[in-house]
Order: sequence, then structure tokens, then C-alpha cells
Amino acid sequence: MWGQQKQTGPPTPPSTSQTKLAEGPGTSPGSLDTGSNKFPPTIRDAMAVTKKMGFQYLWVDRYCIPQDESKSKEKADHIKQIDRIYRQAELTMVAAAGQGPEHGLPGIGSTPRIPQPSVQVGKHTLISTMTTPRFMIYSSPWYSRGWTYQEGICSRRRFLFTDEQVFFECQQMSCRETVDYMWPTSNGGLDSALQYVMSYIKRQLKYDADALNAILGVLRLYSRKDIPVFHF
Repeated sequence: MWGQQKQTGPPTPPSTSQTKLAEGPGTSPGSLDTGSNKFPPTIRDAMAVTKKMGFQYLWVDRYCIPQDESKSKEKADHIKQIDRIYRQAELTMVAAAGQGPEHGLPGIGSTPRIPQPSVQVGKHTLISTMTTPRFMIYSSPWYSRGWTYQEGICSRRRFLFTDEQVFFECQQMSCRETVDYMWPTSNGGLDSALQYVMSYIKRQLKYDADALNAILGVLRLYSRKDIPVFHF
């Protein structure tokens, strides 16, 4: 998502270096209001969240990055900027539920969430804290795909939708709906860079030739950080 949240007075331009909006459906004014059936449920739900939170723009890779071979140069230009695209976004939504875009974001549209178990014991009500969000994320198809890796690493803030709850994470902390507590986030250094590479090589890519492009954003991000480079 990009752009300032709703405010009085003149609208503030979105904080992104992209001046050309993607071609195709959803680029005209009022697109977030249409609920067009041209989009699968997950995209429609993401549009609803964007509008509800008061943001102006929604970036979706499958629509905003050219997929046509005739536009290979434009696609390459987008890929080279992917770290900046995610870094300058106000928030990145992660669909860590279901097997694809037809599943929807649980709790937003028509896709239900798994109810939170509870039991009454005398005057006390005991409720489950639900499955640890990270476990659900790690076991999701999103986590296994190579192309989705850098969107999680390069983004400053992430909203992760699982079948049970929403998990929020930024560069300083993480929290979830079912527990009133904020966990600190560990960051930075060469150790993190090595962990990123080790995690990435476990991901799946449809085409081996995409291996570099799918992590190029992470590499470019670290090229701008003041960390030592070691040669083994």
C-alpha cells in the first residue's frame, strides 16, 4: 500500500518512486470501490483492506510487473527496483492462507477464519492463544515460493493473514491479535544476511533462471547498508 491515509485538505502524493501506474485492470480512479469480478478473491479482499485503512494505492506483483515477454525490458526495470517498491510501501499484506489467490484473506470477505476455542470453568473463561503465527506462516505456500521471499524481507511493515488471525510485524516488533504483547524483532548484520540466503535456497522456483532475479531485491537492499563484506 502507498499514500497517506485519509486527511483533510489537498491529497498527499504517494511516497513511491514509481510515477507510472501499472497498465491493466484496476488502474482507473475509483477502482478500489468497484469490487470487480475481474480479480480473484484475495486481490478483492486486499483492495477492501486498502480502502478501509485509507490508503490510496495497492501494488500487486501479478498486475504491476509486466508478464508479457514482449515487455521484458520493462519487467527487468521493475525487478531492479523491487527492493525500493517494497521498502517505500507503507504496508505489505501477505496472504499466508490457502493455496492461491482464489482463497481470499480470512476474515475480510467471504473467507471465514477458524474460531478461537474457549471453555467456561466456573466463573472463568479460558481461551486459546491459537497456533503460533510463525508456524502457520512457515507452513504456508507463500513461505515456500521463491518470488515471495523478498517482499517479506524488504518491507518495513507486514500484515500477515492466516486462517486464524492477523500477525503484524515491523522492523522493531511483532504482535498478534490473540495476545496483548509485543515481541522485539532481531535485525541486521552479516548473520542476518547469511540467514536470508540460506532460507532463500530452500524456496521453490518454477524456472531456475529466475533464481537471481527473485533475490535481487534483498541483495540490493544489503548493498546500501554499512555492513562488512566477507569473501570465503
